[in-house]
Amino acid sequence: MKGKVNSVAICGVFSPVNGDQELLVEQWVREELPEVNISLSHKVGSLGILERENATILNAALQGTAKRFVEGFCHALEKHRITVTPYFGQNDGTLMSQEFALKYPILTVACGPTNSIRGASHLTKLDDAIVVDVGGTTSDVGALTHGYPRESSVAVELGEVRTNFRMPDIFGHRHWWGHQSNAHRW
Repeated sequence: MKGKVNSVAICGVFSPVNGDQELLVEQWVREELPEVNISLSHKVGSLGILERENATILNAALQGTAKRFVEGFCHALEKHRITVTPYFGQNDGTLMSQEFALKYPILTVACGPTNSIRGASHLTKLDDAIVVDVGGTTSDVGALTHGYPRESSVAVELGEVRTNFRMPDIFGHRHWWGHQSNAHRW
């Protein structure tokens, strides 16, 4: 696999209870392939082997894209002489560091609607509300609970793949001018 693989996803059956098995395999992979990105399922998803495995594979697949995006964003800040510590939005409405975003890019997939929900909380000073984010081709509706977007309590499909990492409970609707008028759930 040396020179042919950019990322590796490691998923142990009982790793949410005990991640030692995955950590040992990570150590073996790092010894043989020190340049690859590694995603460990017990750090990405929760219970449910298939959904956790899917989330881990998607995370591993996104690590190269995340590297280009994060580096590009940080380069733009430097180019414009903006000296700040960058933080990136997560699906649950919290922020993450540059290093964390590079390791867990899957946690940014639905941060657009959550940023809107958190922004609505900040602007209105409300901790509990229903927020509608109207964009160019979609509208997303989410609940603001105690100042944060309500998280989905069920497995979420991402590109028709069932996953089980933190995702906002968002109801989305594509506008008729977006070529699809039926509502969909993420």
